[in-house]
Amino acid sequence: MDEYADQDGNTAPRDWKGGFQYWMWNDLFDASTRSCGCPRSRSISRARKNVSHYSRMLEDLGGADI
Repeated sequence: MDEYADQDGNTAPRDWKGGFQYWMWNDLFDASTRSCGCPRSRSISRARKNVSHYSRMLEDLGGADI
């Protein structure tokens, strides 16, 4: 899935109900935290501020589990 972004690469705010980040944080992460204890601190979203080093961020956290 893709996130909405403007011409400068700024994504929609996480609290905008039409955005991908809203769905991820409110539906997916909340449900997975309740069912398996996966802490939110282990989740990162791609955004303009980190898109150039997103892969390194994942590796620094130990890589993707799935």
